[in-house]
Amino acid sequence: MTLVTWDAINKGVNVVLSNGNLTTEISSNTTTARTTIGRESGKWYWEINIVSGGYFLIGIINKDAGLDSRTFDTLNSRYYYSQNGNRYYPTSTYGATYTVGDVIGVALDLDNGKLEFYKNGISQGIAFSDIKTMGKVFPSITSGGAIGKATANFGATPFKYNIPQGFRLYEGFNKILISSSNGEALSIKKGGYTDNLIPVMTSNNSPSGIASASNELSGNEAWKAFNGNKTDVWIEGKYLKTGFISYTFPVGKKIKKYSIFPVQNPATWSPTDWILRGSNDGINWTDLDVRSNVTTGWVYGSPNEFIVDYKYNNSFTSYKLDVSDVKGGTYLRIAEIEMYESISSKLTTISSQSEQSFINHGMDKPLELDVTSEIGTIAFIEQSPTTLGSGKVFKKSIDISQVPIKKVAIK
Repeated sequence: MTLVTWDAINKGVNVVLSNGNLTTEISSNTTTARTTIGRESGKWYWEINIVSGGYFLIGIINKDAGLDSRTFDTLNSRYYYSQNGNRYYPTSTYGATYTVGDVIGVALDLDNGKLEFYKNGISQGIAFSDIKTMGKVFPSITSGGAIGKATANFGATPFKYNIPQGFRLYEGFNKILISSSNGEALSIKKGGYTDNLIPVMTSNNSPSGIASASNELSGNEAWKAFNGNKTDVWIEGKYLKTGFISYTFPVGKKIKKYSIFPVQNPATWSPTDWILRGSNDGINWTDLDVRSNVTTGWVYGSPNEFIVDYKYNNSFTSYKLDVSDVKGGTYLRIAEIEMYESISSKLTTISSQSEQSFINHGMDKPLELDVTSEIGTIAFIEQSPTTLGSGKVFKKSIDISQVPIKKVAIK
């Protein structure tokens, strides 16, 4: 069964579909095809095989994108262009060109707002990091100026190249449950991270919380690193390679991941050695994450992400990035900092393994489960209606001491 195809109703007038609506022929440069199903969260992967002719733009659009037009020049689309390898929108150089016989893989990470393309199994790098601004999005293909034909694989059949780790078939089909020894079915919804917890700052103390730094250059104050604008920057006011920048939340947070966006010429101005510290009084600080000689991963407009491995149990109101070196340049600059809390995994126990159980609670293949990670929520699902009396308490325990499994991988 194929759940996702190109949409035979919502398409441009010059789009011709065949092969169960998986092959699209686009006969002009003013028409676009999109899928029957859109996504708002999760990590998804699909492949597009270039069958014949034409120049193609492969990527995603949202519900506001026009279908009887070439949509690569709007805020409602994000594309990778075959003719010159550029990305659109905004327009910039990106990856290799592609043509007939090439397979373009698309990795859509809606949890972190990223879009990455693969040519014949080779990553071209992160193309976009602002996908969350688009809302619900749909896989899409449009013409770059000539007639062409391409076939999509959303996961109903095996992909030609390996699916990136952590991503699901866009098809969303092929669900699984784990069977327990007593006949119950188990499903685990993997945790992740929240959205950025720091609000869009308009000054050092507005709209909430407090941004501060060791020194600030006029026009490049601390809040410029927390205002959501990757072109604004905080600059260490004394033109030093060392210094700190911090944000204080109104209430305590347990930050488990943070991102640093570099300024232009990132190899020159990005921090390379620092400690992330937490405090509840601004006086006593706890070292949470120590980094040294970080000279890779700096790409202008994209985040360099870091996981906080420190196993603290308390939350902190203040977090400070204390930088001790900028090896490539003469002084410290940072475009943007984001911070995130973790979301724990959820274990669901279902009383029976029915078809509806798989549809409602099944886990998508491929998946990898680290059963040593924290499960913060446990839910019990009763498939058949049960009449409950008043004043009764039902209790159920799960003994995992007899399960010496630390990781499960299902391909």
